[in-house]
Amino acid sequence: MRQQRYQRLMKRVMCICVVSFLAIQPVQIQAETTEQQVVKVGFYEYFPYYYTDEHGNPKGYYHEMLALFARKLDFEYEYVPVTPMEMPEKLESGVIDLGFGAVYTKERAQQFVYGRLPLQFENHTVYVQKKDSYGNLNNLTDQKIGYLTAEAHNTVFAEQIKALGQQIQLVPLETSTELKQQFLSHELDAVIATNNNIDFKNYPRIYSFSTGPVYLMAAKEQRVLMTKIDNYLQAAENSFFNPALNIYNSFFNQSQRRQDFLLGISVILLLLLAGVLVFFGKRDIQYTLVRRKVKSHLRHQRYCLYYQPILNHQSGEIVSAEALLRLRQGEAIISPYHFLPEIEQARMMYPVTLYIFQQIVSDYETLKASTGQADFYISLNVSFAELSHPNFLRDILAILAPTQLAPQHFCFEIVERQKLTNSTEVLEVIRDLQSYGFQIALDDFGTEYSNFDILDKIPYDILKVDKYLIDGIETSFVRQAIVRFLTEIADVSQTRVVLEGIETPNQLAFLQQFPSEIVFIQGYYYSPPQPLEKFIAFARTQR
Repeated sequence: MRQQRYQRLMKRVMCICVVSFLAIQPVQIQAETTEQQVVKVGFYEYFPYYYTDEHGNPKGYYHEMLALFARKLDFEYEYVPVTPMEMPEKLESGVIDLGFGAVYTKERAQQFVYGRLPLQFENHTVYVQKKDSYGNLNNLTDQKIGYLTAEAHNTVFAEQIKALGQQIQLVPLETSTELKQQFLSHELDAVIATNNNIDFKNYPRIYSFSTGPVYLMAAKEQRVLMTKIDNYLQAAENSFFNPALNIYNSFFNQSQRRQDFLLGISVILLLLLAGVLVFFGKRDIQYTLVRRKVKSHLRHQRYCLYYQPILNHQSGEIVSAEALLRLRQGEAIISPYHFLPEIEQARMMYPVTLYIFQQIVSDYETLKASTGQADFYISLNVSFAELSHPNFLRDILAILAPTQLAPQHFCFEIVERQKLTNSTEVLEVIRDLQSYGFQIALDDFGTEYSNFDILDKIPYDILKVDKYLIDGIETSFVRQAIVRFLTEIADVSQTRVVLEGIETPNQLAFLQQFPSEIVFIQGYYYSPPQPLEKFIAFARTQR
């Protein structure tokens, strides 16, 4: 009976595929090309993104990126003073054409054009005058805390500190210069500022928090220019020397900039050795250097893991965690967006995957104890390429063998970075993993190469629905129908569904209609990815 019901459900696939394709796929609008002499760009003081030097010249990360775009794409620009809060209004009224540092929202995406790639993942820190233990916010009582009102995330966090019940004095300031002057003159006891703020680098830090990605945002009339910028960034990302990445490193990753400088010197010296060029082409040299760089990161354990919890949406209990790779460069924590292409270019994804698995095996007992869940498991991402490696199963079992941990405590999330080609060999490895007790998840369902057909091709235990299908689900009939359909499949096939990207109370309220033994949630509404010690602290609050 269960098999017959499953077959009936699969017959509905084609209908839902057609409806979802028509309703969800973004409409490509052919914009008219207009002649524009000068692009007007919003400028606001927010160190180190935008600021002016002693001569009044614009400086900062966004300024350098804009100058790069103008030089490469051959356009002129002028700055128009705005505040971040005014930027959408100024774009809509035509006062400005482009704005840097915009947070993505569904409402704005309907009015404006966003860049495809994030400009930066913003991190902020609480700096204090006197040294205190990290994470201790209780000693802020009776303290004067300064923050920039133009930065919405700082405003929200400042109010959250006050909501803890402490008697503190919040001091809203309009400019980075005011913030710096009042803190350095001890008029303020603490400030909330960017993580890499050089003005406060010698002061103690007691707390850091991430505010997520920010983007370039443009008026719809500038769609053609935005497409050119997107195409340039994509091409630069795939090149060995990436000017955009060099600008990023100069502001947020000085240690990486020094490494890149030394790497550049090495390349120059190698290029001078004509004999080497006889045996190796340019690509071989680049490949060798990048591979050496990734091996150095592995050897010195610069790669680290952040964990994001997966929860029971009814009880709020943590049932699992997804391990996500980060790169530690000095005090900075680098997003995979900036270093994953290097790993793939060096063909080092397989040893990095084994490195990740070794680390989560080491962390498992600590994480499990913090959640109090006997069936707690940790998941990690793998692609078809890693699964196709002839020694994958042997190497995974060899890492697990000395620990006496059961394989069912670990889940491999298949990330579809490429199409499934050698399907017979991959399917055999997946079945072998399941036979040993490992769990298999299909990640990012609803994007890239995923479709309903893959549900029949690959045996799996968990289906992870991408944030793309969750955004706007509280008002989208089509997205609601797709998620309901996937939960029906899970019920019939005795699998589970994890809904990714839960960020709002309305999304959570809609999803709570589904049975908690089948449907689980993951997203910033509960917690962003966090380092081990912060995950443990959060997990204890959810028990």
